Amino acid sequence: MGFLDRLLGRKPQAQQEEPVAPAPECPHVALVAGWDNAEDIGDPAKVARYTCEACTASFSAEEGSRLRAQEAERVRRIESEGTENE
Repeated sequence: MGFLDRLLGRKPQAQQEEPVAPAPECPHVALVAGWDNAEDIGDPAKVARYTCEACTASFSAEEGSRLRAQEAERVRRIESEGTENE
């Protein structure tokens, strides 16, 4: 109705935006290993990097291994923090 509003001299009403909730922290539980050489594929000792499928964050081999080792505890912690905020 923009045309009629201008024709009749009506002022447009400001649209109120709804507040956006902050995005929850990604727990990085869907880590995918990546290798630099085709012949290394499948060898866990030769992983070059890890990528989170959920948020596409990249991690070094050492950091990804540490995240995978602590996966269950991190998920429990994040879930308990989420229920405390509700």
